[in-house]
Amino acid sequence: TSKHTSSATTSAVSGRSSSAATADAYTPALCADFTGSGLTDGTDYYSPGKLAGAYGMTSSATEGAGQTVAVFELENVDAGSIAAYQACAGTNTSVSHVYVDTTAGAGAPATDGSVGVESALDIEDLIGLVPGASIIDYQGPDAESATDQNVLDVYQRMVTDDQAQVISTSWGECESLESSATANAENTVFAEAAAQGQSVVAASGDDGSSDCYQATGSTAKAVDDPASQPYVTGVGG
Repeated sequence: TSKHTSSATTSAVSGRSSSAATADAYTPALCADFTGSGLTDGTDYYSPGKLAGAYGMTSSATEGAGQTVAVFELENVDAGSIAAYQACAGTNTSVSHVYVDTTAGAGAPATDGSVGVESALDIEDLIGLVPGASIIDYQGPDAESATDQNVLDVYQRMVTDDQAQVISTSWGECESLESSATANAENTVFAEAAAQGQSVVAASGDDGSSDCYQATGSTAKAVDDPASQPYVTGVGG
């Protein structure tokens, strides 16, 4: 069984700029449901502008136009939540779905928020940062039951389809827990992506330099796969 877990999304919180943008200076901006909630932008939530500022990005409603981003997921996503976010942000980003080794509706998000948060966060961050792009959600079996082969199948489908210029994932596992066979198979897939001009970005994990901490309790230096793969760009989370 795969031990892939969700980690800090690839557009999460690292690298804050000292001149972070504010939501009202950035398009899209969130609606009054958020801005008038009493919550603090950049602490309780990240508006598109605040998130862009953390990475020194500037953008507009057309940012990403003509580009496609494929996002890797091991859980279903609530289409209603994505629609509500787009209504609040005033965006109309195309979001489509491809199911690999699973079917539409399998593992539907739970009402308690235990499933579906990671996938929604990934997709909504992309909508906020590159609203002009098209997003393809490649969904495999739920992480609780997904095997290493399921993970490889999803990545391979993203590369075989070759519809996206960028492949993004916020899912991974401590590198030392991964078998050499799976690591080598991943490397082959990502090398193929590089050869055909697809950029692959992956979250570096939630535990900094002690990536195995959540899985094993070890504080030894460790890195997260697939961010550790040579054909992948690891993004701080």
